[in-house]
Amino acid sequence: MLKLTDKHKIIECAMMPLKGVVAFPEIPINIEVERNTSLKAYEAAFKASSPILLLPQSNLISASPKKNDFSKVGTLCIIQQIVALANGVVRITLEGIERAKVVSLNIPREKNDIWTSTCAVTVIEPNDNKKEIRALKVEIDALIKKYSKVCAGGFSKSFLPILSTIKDAGRYADTVTANILGDYATKVKILEASDIEDRLMALAVALTEETEIATLQKSIQSKVKAKMDKNQKDYYLSEQMKIIRSEMGEDTDTDDDYDAYIERIKALDVNDFVKERLSKEASKLNRMPINSAEYGVICNYLDVCLELPWNIRSKDRIDLATARKILERDHDGLSEVKERILEFLAVRSLVPKLGNQIICLVGPPGTGKTSIVRSIAESMNREYVRVSLGGVRDEADIRGHRKTYLGSMPGRIIDGLKRAKTIN
Repeated sequence: MLKLTDKHKIIECAMMPLKGVVAFPEIPINIEVERNTSLKAYEAAFKASSPILLLPQSNLISASPKKNDFSKVGTLCIIQQIVALANGVVRITLEGIERAKVVSLNIPREKNDIWTSTCAVTVIEPNDNKKEIRALKVEIDALIKKYSKVCAGGFSKSFLPILSTIKDAGRYADTVTANILGDYATKVKILEASDIEDRLMALAVALTEETEIATLQKSIQSKVKAKMDKNQKDYYLSEQMKIIRSEMGEDTDTDDDYDAYIERIKALDVNDFVKERLSKEASKLNRMPINSAEYGVICNYLDVCLELPWNIRSKDRIDLATARKILERDHDGLSEVKERILEFLAVRSLVPKLGNQIICLVGPPGTGKTSIVRSIAESMNREYVRVSLGGVRDEADIRGHRKTYLGSMPGRIIDGLKRAKTIN
């Protein structure tokens, strides 16, 4: 048997790899075992009342670990109970007794052989009165309280009173690590720390990181929950409105119209201000009966806005030779007008960012004003729209009516943009 009062002792015993689990001194641990070689090792140690070394596996990927795939420090444990479960699984209850540094490992030569190890046990004298250790314990106590507030389900409430009774700093660090920390690599790092001050420092750093992560997760969860609650509330209210309208004998097809408009608004390539304005108009459809006059007004307004070419633009073509050819083809004479048009296009080719300039063609009917413009549009690769103002007596015909008027229509210019299907 191992004598813990010895300053240093060499132990030869069976070794069992641990993957994803870390055993600590003076802390019970339950392990479920299926492999025959593992069962043999536990049964041999149990019958001989000898300790067994539980050694964390540093390489978690390897199914057949080698010597270099293990941590250099493990935990000597005493087997307290072996219970057979269903499907050939055996639960082993062990209790750690001391850290042990591995001196050598013996790899099993045969398939059914077990790992054996030679390890050195060094008993560390308590040094709880050291100022740095006392300060670290106070800091860790504060971190645990902070962690318990943001992660209430992280550990049992009965754990904190038990922790306050532990006076030994080394056991205190091991108990906190085993019961609170979840990261496997961090647990192995703390197990390997022989110096108690280093162990406490690593624990404080790990708890700080765990608290920050838990705080961030809680913040994200609260935002997600608030969003889900709002969506659920909107859904329930929407369903109730459908039922109420149905009971009142009103048509419920407004929901289909609303959904269709929202999909079209989302597909628009426009800024957020325009989308928000159109979405507000569409949302009104859900709150009014389909046979109301206002319903038709809103639908007409949305149809006009959604048919406009918001960001659809044709690519300009400034080619003086092509422009001259088209003008000569379509018009006989008008040399001064053609030269002025070519000058205009030449300036556009030299200074593309000059801005939109206006050409005004004046002359009696039938002299070719409209055909000249059509030729300019063809040479510049632009869509051509004719807006006739003959007989217009109201400026609303040009700029459009307010959408609140019954029978309101867009103006001539907006109607021209719809027909052109390009913004330029």
